[in-house]
Amino acid sequence: MRLRKRRRRPVRRRHHSEYNRKQNDVLASLFGVKKQDNSTKYKPSVDIKKGQDGFEISVELPGVKKENVDVAVEEGVLKIQGKKESSEEEKENTYRSERTFGKFERAFKLPDKVDENEIEAKYKNGILKLVLPVNEEKNKQEISIH
Repeated sequence: MRLRKRRRRPVRRRHHSEYNRKQNDVLASLFGVKKQDNSTKYKPSVDIKKGQDGFEISVELPGVKKENVDVAVEEGVLKIQGKKESSEEEKENTYRSERTFGKFERAFKLPDKVDENEIEAKYKNGILKLVLPVNEEKNKQEISIH
């Protein structure tokens, strides 16, 4: 009988990125989330909740100034864009940095019943909260039968 030593396989980052890709595909199919551009480093975390009056989106933006965040609706897509900046002081004496900085963009296809003109946005303590009211009568048409 001969014992064989098994070589340890190196941990592959592929599995992690594969998991993230699959998770993004599931989100895209369920809520109509638009796929992200991979050129951006910083990707804020987002929570989406359905309430009685509509949807609520919370975006974590720690360290991002209110002036550096833009929210817009174009052709039924909600876009949240901005920039998380680092100061020159932080760059000079840094030996290791695990925080991410740079431009970010998140985009979500809005359900048809969301009233785009009534969306409210509030920014407090690094959290952007968007309230998207739902209008049940929107796009509702009665068709008469002749």
